[in-house]
Amino acid sequence: MPNIIASTLHPSFLTKRSITTLCADFVAGFCRHGDKCKRSHEMCRILEAESYREAPVLNCRPNMLSIQPRIRTDERSFDEDGPGDLSNLGPRHDNDHVNIQDISILPTTDEILCRRHPFMPTKDRHIQNQHPGGQTRHIDLNFRQFRYEHTESIIDICYHASQLLKHLSSDPPIYEYDERTETPQGRRYSLFRDVEIVELNFDERNGIVVRVSFSCPPKLRRHLLRASGHFERGMLAALIGIDQDCASLSTTFFEVSLCQSTEAMKPRTGNELRASVLLHFADRQDTEAVRRVLYNMQGLLSEKFVLVEFPGVLPAGFFFCLKQLQELSKKEKGFAFSSLIAPSAVSSSPASSPPKYTTEDCFSFNCNVLQSTDRLEKFSGLSLEPNMVTKDERHQKEFIEVLRQTTTLDGGQAAALCENLCRGLAFTQGPPGTGKTYLGVALAKVILASRKPLGRKPIVAVCLTNHALDAFLGDLRDAGISKLARVGRGSKESWIKPYQISELTQHMNTTTNERYKQKSAHVDLEALTREGVGWCEALNLDFTSWPAVREHLKTNYANAFDSFVGLESIDESKLSDIRLARKAGGFAFEYWCRGGDIEDIDQLLECFSTILGSNDSPGGMDSVEEERVTKSVLASITLNADRTLSRRSKDDIWSLPLEERRHLWKKWKDEVNPWIIIDQTAEIHRRHQSALLRKKSILQQVDARCLEQQDVIGLTTTAFAINWSMLNQIGIQTVICEEAGEVMEAHTLCTLLPSVEHAIFIGDPLQLRPQVNEQSLSLETPYGKQYRLDESLFERMMFPASPGVRPLATSRLNIQRRMHPDIADIMRATLYPFLLDHECTYHHSPVAGMVERLWWLDHQKPEDRPDPRSAMAKSYSNAFEVEMVIGLVRYLVNTNEFEFNDIAILTPYNGQLAAFTQRLSGTCSVWLSDQDRENLINGGFLTEEEAQFGMKADVAVSSMLRLATIDNFQGEEAKVIILSTVRSNHEDKVGFLKTSNRINVACSRARNGFYIIGNASLMSGVEMWHDILRLLTKKSKIGDIQSIPAPLSLRKALSRSQPAMFLAGQGFHADTAAQKDAIPNLSTAGWLANSLASKFMKVADINALNLVVSSVATVPISFNRLNSHAVIYTIRYCWIAVIISSGFAHPRTRDLHVRRDVMLRLDVATRVLVAVMIAGGLTLTPLAHKFVRKSKVVVTIVLPFATMAAVPRASYLAGSLANMVAARDRVAMSAIHVSNPAVGHANIKALVQQSVASLVVGFHATNHALNYYPAVICARVCVCMLGSAPRKLQMHLKCGHSFDLEIMDTHVGLKNVYEIDGRGIIKRPQISSATQTFNTKPCCPQCGKSCADVRRYAIFKQLHELPDTIDRLYAKMGRKMDIFNHSMLNCRDDLQASFQTFRKSLQPGPLAGNANARLVRERGNAMMEVQQKIVDFRDAVVVKFESNLAHLAKFLGNAEVLTESNPPFQIRHDSLYYRCRLITLEESHRMCKLLELFGKKSQHMSTLFNGLQQMTIHQALQNIELIKSSISVCEGRNFKRLEVELRLVQLSFHAILLENGNRGKLDINSSLGRVQEICVQFPDSAGIFLPFYQSLNKRIREGRYPTKDLYNRENREFWRLWGRYKVGHVKYCRYGHPYSTSIFPDCPECGREVERKKSETVDYRKFLYEEAFIEHLLKMSVKKAIRGGEIVHAT
Repeated sequence: MPNIIASTLHPSFLTKRSITTLCADFVAGFCRHGDKCKRSHEMCRILEAESYREAPVLNCRPNMLSIQPRIRTDERSFDEDGPGDLSNLGPRHDNDHVNIQDISILPTTDEILCRRHPFMPTKDRHIQNQHPGGQTRHIDLNFRQFRYEHTESIIDICYHASQLLKHLSSDPPIYEYDERTETPQGRRYSLFRDVEIVELNFDERNGIVVRVSFSCPPKLRRHLLRASGHFERGMLAALIGIDQDCASLSTTFFEVSLCQSTEAMKPRTGNELRASVLLHFADRQDTEAVRRVLYNMQGLLSEKFVLVEFPGVLPAGFFFCLKQLQELSKKEKGFAFSSLIAPSAVSSSPASSPPKYTTEDCFSFNCNVLQSTDRLEKFSGLSLEPNMVTKDERHQKEFIEVLRQTTTLDGGQAAALCENLCRGLAFTQGPPGTGKTYLGVALAKVILASRKPLGRKPIVAVCLTNHALDAFLGDLRDAGISKLARVGRGSKESWIKPYQISELTQHMNTTTNERYKQKSAHVDLEALTREGVGWCEALNLDFTSWPAVREHLKTNYANAFDSFVGLESIDESKLSDIRLARKAGGFAFEYWCRGGDIEDIDQLLECFSTILGSNDSPGGMDSVEEERVTKSVLASITLNADRTLSRRSKDDIWSLPLEERRHLWKKWKDEVNPWIIIDQTAEIHRRHQSALLRKKSILQQVDARCLEQQDVIGLTTTAFAINWSMLNQIGIQTVICEEAGEVMEAHTLCTLLPSVEHAIFIGDPLQLRPQVNEQSLSLETPYGKQYRLDESLFERMMFPASPGVRPLATSRLNIQRRMHPDIADIMRATLYPFLLDHECTYHHSPVAGMVERLWWLDHQKPEDRPDPRSAMAKSYSNAFEVEMVIGLVRYLVNTNEFEFNDIAILTPYNGQLAAFTQRLSGTCSVWLSDQDRENLINGGFLTEEEAQFGMKADVAVSSMLRLATIDNFQGEEAKVIILSTVRSNHEDKVGFLKTSNRINVACSRARNGFYIIGNASLMSGVEMWHDILRLLTKKSKIGDIQSIPAPLSLRKALSRSQPAMFLAGQGFHADTAAQKDAIPNLSTAGWLANSLASKFMKVADINALNLVVSSVATVPISFNRLNSHAVIYTIRYCWIAVIISSGFAHPRTRDLHVRRDVMLRLDVATRVLVAVMIAGGLTLTPLAHKFVRKSKVVVTIVLPFATMAAVPRASYLAGSLANMVAARDRVAMSAIHVSNPAVGHANIKALVQQSVASLVVGFHATNHALNYYPAVICARVCVCMLGSAPRKLQMHLKCGHSFDLEIMDTHVGLKNVYEIDGRGIIKRPQISSATQTFNTKPCCPQCGKSCADVRRYAIFKQLHELPDTIDRLYAKMGRKMDIFNHSMLNCRDDLQASFQTFRKSLQPGPLAGNANARLVRERGNAMMEVQQKIVDFRDAVVVKFESNLAHLAKFLGNAEVLTESNPPFQIRHDSLYYRCRLITLEESHRMCKLLELFGKKSQHMSTLFNGLQQMTIHQALQNIELIKSSISVCEGRNFKRLEVELRLVQLSFHAILLENGNRGKLDINSSLGRVQEICVQFPDSAGIFLPFYQSLNKRIREGRYPTKDLYNRENREFWRLWGRYKVGHVKYCRYGHPYSTSIFPDCPECGREVERKKSETVDYRKFLYEEAFIEHLLKMSVKKAIRGGEIVHAT
């Protein structure tokens, strides 16, 4: 590879001038004296220009592009050698400056090519630096680290793209390629080839905007580019270019303004192979980048480009923060509390003092606002004096106690509030669930209530993300703080809109001075924008415009200059006249170039009006004033023309013929240096940006005055950096930062304005740290610990890493309200030993179906080993854990206790998140956060289409299962959390979960239940996981599944969502020898269960019971509210209960106390309750081995509610079971039964103890042993509820009643909806009585309470709501049709209204060819946007809706609500589409007529006319053929009105053909006859078109286009009525057409049909002319056409 270095531009050709030598008004944008100004208007570079600082040029060797990958070969990522000239080896590149103010934020090309390690300062104060210490050093450190974090990936991508460009530069262009690629370091990006800079635009906000076209990959063509997520607005992109000699390389960075697909580009390119994107410069002050792009566009430079898109890189996220850090480095006091945050001394220890504003005499904080209203009278004097509290510790404790008693704050919150109010720089640590936001709201209320009446300053609330900010502001609003202001965009909450600063300032009364400044700034910006537009248009057309030659003529051709300028002379006393004339500046020169004659005053004035019309009218001028000013200016131009004529000589330029004028114009063009024109254009861009900043500064003064009147200002950290100067004007005193532990210190420094006296940071540094991409800067890596970019200011001040520095005093909250105490034990055992539980946490309901709310499911299954070439290779996944988690989710949801949104699945890896998303997408709706979705797409784990279903707005949130990475779940919670740890390998690599912060977040999100699935032995290598596992082991809350040999069979079992199978893992039969060995301590219980099942259950149900029994030792669950064959409950110390539910339950619920610490909740049967106790100690505690050598079987039968008829059977059962067990295990047998109905549940425990105690005889048991009889004697206890039909399943309802599943299904009519087998399992949907089903409301047979929330019966609710749902969709379709129709007609009206302007804009001169073609193309594409929206909505919504409706109707069978539905919406949208096409061709036809007239005077006009006419004919023929299929559908589905409308549109296309000399192939007579027939037969619907039919018929016969409008008032009213469609009044006509009876009196598609009688047949032969015949028909039909309906009244 040849030596390729960074390309350098030669210096600008513009001379440098001091602003004192120039006209300051002209430099600012607008000089009212124009060319008569005595000060210089020279277009030059200005030395003292604002915001234009040239960095010093570094003397460094150029870096070269290497063929080798850009990968570091050593462990070091940074160089300790100083920056720039301080380096021993000299500067690394041209952006390696010592002063951060000189560093370009975006990397330079030379910096991209540099392979030396960058300089990076460390946070260790003992290491010497180029700065001695204090604020300057601290800002320098944060700037360099923060910049590296955001630019390193950009540099790596650009370097790799440059290497690819080197190879592509020699290859011919190709059109089939994949844009996706990645660097050797794994960074993905998109690279687009065959790039061209095709057009320049000038935008009022962004200055120069570049249109770049590129070869579009096949998979992104047509509309797919817009849906792919490429080129989203505001994202970073870059043009990387290499010169023809492959010797130099350039890089120019942009932000995306707009993306245009191949469809949108087709009118420009003629094919669908190229797409384009509008880009504006990322650094708008970088004139070098502007010059380079313009040089290439004009051919002065010849570089070959590729277009690079950086996925997910938003410059606004870091650019403004870095800019502000550069500004802070200039200030003596850059940020508040600099002596505490960045002390000059190396080992100084900070100490926070009270806020400065509290040191005033008699100041106190008013805490009465925190009390409830009923306590205000008793404690009206609740105030806090900071000076007294800080000096008297006893007084502080007393105040905290009073605060705790009189407010809703707990002890920790009260103490934290007191301490935060007394510290200027305050930090509060809030462990998970301790109410950090609640404390923040309380602090805001107290501070606001304590402000003095004069000089009130608002509080600033700062958060890292928009989501967190909106939540915080919402809590403030709910607390009664109404004067809120939200600064910045990005909020997704609708309630925020009234609080946006843009909304608040609209109601502000501006002062006269403010209005004057705003108007002046607007005038300046408008003038520069107009100037920029002119320069860009001239460059696009390769035409030397007036601004380009003005200075040249003024210097070298004074007479010509005076001739042109003289025509534009305006009375200088009237500023409005001057502004208007400046808008058409140069019109005289353009008129001269066209060959205009100065004697033709009308043409001259028309030229002025045309140029003026291409620009907007001056701002702040109403129509009357504008008309007056225009007339005044035209009068002045007329006077100037007369004056010029009176002085004209033979040699005057106005006397030259057109050819000589062209020759002279070409001479002037050649004499002007093209490089200078580019440099002048770039200078206009720079001046425009300076004017834009001045205008923004003036507007911010009004915003600042508005914000001063608010109580709370809310912004994100990024918005704070953007609006720093505005906030600094207010003099903010108090800042409250939420979730401060997640905020990078660079962002934090930008929030500490110099005026801030009280900064409160609330968060938890032990939870997630700031997210960083570059691990070399992260303290989680050994190398990054010295840099610690992810160490927040909060963490650094609370846990200082520098030796000899004491931590800053920090408050902490200590009472959590989220987790159940069992879950909170994890936090206490690891990070928060001081954490207490609020009493409300003890009342969290248990996890239905689970004994333990906390459990670790241990396994040894290895993590996946994906293809190294796939995206999954960059992350980790574990298929085994995916299946286990899915099984658990299904099981929990099937309990009917949880909705999907009650459960959240967390994982540390994007790979596992993608696996969950793909696996669950077909089962349920999943919800991914915006950040997680973006990460999955950018990382290549999911495509844009695959990630669409995870959007929150798709379905109801209650139906969505939350999937998230741990890093994006901080601040969130769920009832049940399932954590998949993923990693399981022989290398003992734990990965992301080795950091305590991430573990903390993962283990503190659950309210009711927390379940971990992972490799415990691997995780135990991490200290925090080791402590957690030790706690879980101690509590017996961990179990392994090592005995599962076949994960495939496990996954099959999981897919059936049976809880027993989930717990059993594989489905062992306990009576086989192999499984006895595998689970030896289940032999007796398993054998008994099998024997029991074989006698009293169907054979099909035996396996389920076996599975349950065999799974007892693995994971315990409760039987509470389950719909399964058999459910298990493991009692501590080896007690097991197996419940087989059947029969009707007793309405009362009883509690059976087996032990004082264990409670079995049983629905007591009205028939038989049998307690079978098996003494066969196979799993015994060490104490048991001393006593048990043999075993006996005791069968105790307790029948408290049984009838006497049931006692013999129960006794027989007890004896049979005892004999079976005794015979099998060769042990003694004893059977006891009690049949006294009076025996209550309180005596059950005594009965059981009595039965068991008899077994102790002969074993020398002591009283101490009897207290532990479950462990000593009874290894297994099975409690079975047996009735007459024990094989039946049971349904437990929330009302407390229980029923046989079969009985319940019959009651609600489930068999009318599903096919159900004998076991109660739903096999498939099957509607047998749909009409009746729609009215079914499932409810309890006994109390009548609804049970629609039971998932098994949810379909009834859905079916019941189906008609209403369909009705609402009809309304949506109607509103959409009305909107599209309104947009279409508005666009048509705009085209008609602007036609005269278009006519004036057409110029016959030879220089206007491209401009004329562009005008024609723009009008031809005017309808494209509306047309595309119609097509997109039809394909994406309407077609799918009608198709699904048809499938649903077929499925539901005889459901009357659907079988007759015949919706017209798809054909209606087709009609809208064809009407759009008709309007476009009507406009093309009008333009053809106009161009035909011009074509007689100009050759290029004739060419343009021929091309447009051929296109019109071709499109008309094509649409005539396409519309036939829609007409056929109308005929088959009886859409009478639609058929007429489509046929008239088709005939209108044919009329256009006739006027263009083409007769087409349409059968006109047949179509016209059919239209007439339908209009007469259906007068209420189709009859409305008879007037247009009459006009069309006549015109077609004459070969002309009709003058009447198809879209008359009646037709518009029809579409408007569809937009007013009211839900709840749907009706179907005899053809199944839906309509709302509140809007339409009859079906709008067909309506009343008139019977055709022979006696009423009209003999057309008696009418001499067809017009008379039509008139007769109208008299007969139109009067009745729309009688009696709302349409009649409207017309």
